[in-house]
Amino acid sequence: MKLVYFLFFTFILSQATALHTISLDAHKPSFAEHEQIIASLKNLAATTEYLPFKYGRLPLPSFGSNDLGYIPLVNFLGTQFFGNITVGNPGQNITALFDTGSSNMFVLAPSCTGLPCYNRTYFNYFASRAFYLNGTLISLDYGSGNFSGFLGADSVSVGPIKTKEVTFALIDHPDNINFLYSRFDSIVGLAYQSLAVENLPPLFQIMLDQKVVTDPSFSFYLTKGIGQPGSAMVLGGIDKKFAASEFHYVPLANKTFYLAELDDIKLGKDSYGIKGMKFIVDSGTSVIVGPENIMNDLVNKFKTPINCKEINKYPDLHFTIGGRDYVIPPSVYIIENFGHCAVGILAAQFDEGFENTIILGDVFMRSYYTHFDYGGARLGFAKSKDKPNLEESENTITIEI
Repeated sequence: MKLVYFLFFTFILSQATALHTISLDAHKPSFAEHEQIIASLKNLAATTEYLPFKYGRLPLPSFGSNDLGYIPLVNFLGTQFFGNITVGNPGQNITALFDTGSSNMFVLAPSCTGLPCYNRTYFNYFASRAFYLNGTLISLDYGSGNFSGFLGADSVSVGPIKTKEVTFALIDHPDNINFLYSRFDSIVGLAYQSLAVENLPPLFQIMLDQKVVTDPSFSFYLTKGIGQPGSAMVLGGIDKKFAASEFHYVPLANKTFYLAELDDIKLGKDSYGIKGMKFIVDSGTSVIVGPENIMNDLVNKFKTPINCKEINKYPDLHFTIGGRDYVIPPSVYIIENFGHCAVGILAAQFDEGFENTIILGDVFMRSYYTHFDYGGARLGFAKSKDKPNLEESENTITIEI
């Protein structure tokens, strides 16, 4: 979007004849002002293809299907990655977990009661001019407890992408112990509609249906370091600045979860794989989780407590997917918080139907930039860059007219 800003400033300053230095310290454009800039340029593009330039004419930037929606994510202790959504008209900002392991969206209702509701941001639907009360009761199960409430519909924006008439749950009873420790107040499910309670279309499907996103895919770049800035979700494709290698793809088993075949799991040189294994890539799960029949022996290799000073002495964790080896170093799968270290690999009791399935959560995604090809029903992985070349952050921009 640098070109957009450059053209905007060129257009505004086109009558000037001297050297101008524009300080960005005094006033950095807000998201609303950024949106106004884009809207002005789009209106201008409807009547002309070029802007005057000292050497001739400059073409206006394209606002077509190649535009990507960048949503910055907060890396909280390497275990929670969340960003902002805007709900209602006028918009209300709410922190949200973008969850590839579920398909429904929820926000907290003003009537939310119980300890998990304390000190939270709820959606005040009374203040929105676009809100429609459906009233249907709904219960969402996230494994460790239910979120119950009722349905409503309103406009929802994620970064620069705006949608209207989105039906979501308003939760007034979050009976979920994990939610007590979350730093987000909403969940936006990004899996397929076949998983959705009440068969509600997921937000990303609505974006495609309303043609505000034209590339039917999205991607996640999660930073490796604990609390390291720079994590992002990209709606409408991939951004190669996050990738340190080419993408390699595997087909999904079906359009439910992001579920595909897993060839093997290794800790160092020891294999723990069994025939018929599958995996799910889930941005809403912090660690690697597998059923006890597969993971118990692997997890028992780690003696507790973990020595934080000797993390690099532990073996690499390997996942073989589509014949390729994906390596997670101990510096990533061992999570250090406040001087204490824990292995980000868990064995759990899985429900029927998931006996041979491994959940690849944020521990995996922090090492591999992941492309969720929603339309093509496939998953792509590229090695993540440690320090991608993000937008320039100089305090001033000098423009010669």
